[in-house]
Amino acid sequence: MRQLSHPRDYTSKAKIVREALGSRPAAEITPQEIDRWLTSRKKSPATANRYKSFLSICFREGMRNNKVAINPARLVRQRKEPSGRRRFLSQDEYQKLVKIIRRDNPEQLPALIVSVFTGMRWGEQFSMV
Repeated sequence: MRQLSHPRDYTSKAKIVREALGSRPAAEITPQEIDRWLTSRKKSPATANRYKSFLSICFREGMRNNKVAINPARLVRQRKEPSGRRRFLSQDEYQKLVKIIRRDNPEQLPALIVSVFTGMRWGEQFSMV
């Protein structure tokens, strides 16, 4: 499981979770409620698993600080993530893509170059400070 690497990851997840579950005392949140929320709000199994992990970290900290007695997120099953297939652009595909972007949307060429050479996703690139 990927560890959150930047405090901003925690901040953005906390805001989303707070909007959904923050009006209730943490001790009253059930595993079923977490599971329903993850099912209804998260589009992919991977995203749901990241939010489940985040909630588990929050509850674990709450237990450590004697704010809650149990961690209901631990009782929520992990979603099965597809194994996926990594695919890389061939040199020819990359050149064709660069040519099309230069022609149709040249201001996006730097973003393409960064994504191809770093593997960063759109959200990672454009949420950087």
